[in-house]
Amino acid sequence: MKKPDVIIAATHMGHYDNGDHGSNAPGDVEMARSLPAGSLQ
Repeated sequence: MKKPDVIIAATHMGHYDNGDHGSNAPGDVEMARSLPAGSLQ
């Protein structure tokens, strides 16, 4: 199976300390944490 050379994640889902998001949708910190280690470089 081929794997992409580059993955670009263009996000604007909020920037909160340590992934805190209150009543807002989870932000890019939560998205990054949900990926396998080494997925984002």
